[in-house]
Amino acid sequence: MPLETGTYVNDLVVTNPPGTDLKSQGDDHLTLIKRVLKNTFPNATRAFPLPTGLSKTSDYAVSASDQNALLLINTNSGTVNLSMPTLLTADEGWSIRIIKIGINPLFIFPPSGFIVSGPINVTKARRNVSGIMFSVVWVGGTWWCERVVREPVGTVIQLSPGMALPVGYEFASGQSLPAASYPEFAALVGGVAPDLREKVIAGSTNLGGTIGLITPARCNINPGNLGYSAGAGTDGWQMLLSQMPSLVLSGSSAGSFSGGGSGGVTGSTDSQGSHSHGYTATLGAGAVAPGAVGAQIFSTPGTTDLAGAHAHNISGTATVNVSGSYSGSASCNLNGSNIFISNMPPTFICHHAVVVE
Repeated sequence: MPLETGTYVNDLVVTNPPGTDLKSQGDDHLTLIKRVLKNTFPNATRAFPLPTGLSKTSDYAVSASDQNALLLINTNSGTVNLSMPTLLTADEGWSIRIIKIGINPLFIFPPSGFIVSGPINVTKARRNVSGIMFSVVWVGGTWWCERVVREPVGTVIQLSPGMALPVGYEFASGQSLPAASYPEFAALVGGVAPDLREKVIAGSTNLGGTIGLITPARCNINPGNLGYSAGAGTDGWQMLLSQMPSLVLSGSSAGSFSGGGSGGVTGSTDSQGSHSHGYTATLGAGAVAPGAVGAQIFSTPGTTDLAGAHAHNISGTATVNVSGSYSGSASCNLNGSNIFISNMPPTFICHHAVVVE
């Protein structure tokens, strides 16, 4: 029977050669088999194990022969450490797949040096998200571990009310996140989570720069670098005395000003509040003692003022310093050296979480 033609394994005919073929045709069949095998596996320079499954509940040293295996790692009994094998440059492309289940984290160790976890070089990679498969690959000189959480490490997200903290995240409450337990976060961000309790977030002036100064003219707060907490205070955002504009009262306003402080009311007819004028002349029969209030019948002319309790109008423009108060057709109450502004825009309260692996 004539020899079939073929380029790849799928082209081979399993019923050939028939028993009636001459033995002299055997070398042609062997040559055909060699040719289609080399065409089908052109770069087969080492063994290629078929995928298998392994289940582990404790520390495990992965073997080179575990290539293409699917490892199911159960961490309910405690943290599990996987140690990768020592491979050669020629083993480039070696890989395993991992699915982690359980409540404790899994750590993947290279045999030496670093393993690349996403974009981060670490001495071990942390994986704690359950039920999502990821790969660990040898790329001919470096170990690479696929990340499960897709947001970059250090990203801050908001959680809906009632939502539990997702695995792979931690609350942004200023707590310590040491490298022993959070190697990716510690290597990229540092060992402390941002503290976003009772805070809103403001974008920096030069987004993308290493220094994120806030422009005081835009925000009316002290400038600070990235990570700076502005507006510290128990009653709200704190405006410093140096940032406070003067209160300007225009026109003629009946009322009173009180509060003292240097300056008082400037540019006004009278800076006094409710008061009475005393007598300055010698009083005759029927008069009252100096300092008495109210209209009086007296015999000696030349008194300064007969008015009772009263207040003078402010005329023109008056500038009020921050330590007093003014009441009239316009009013303001400025107490203390700083002001706390407790009013907030419509605000939604939720948890902030930070990506840690």
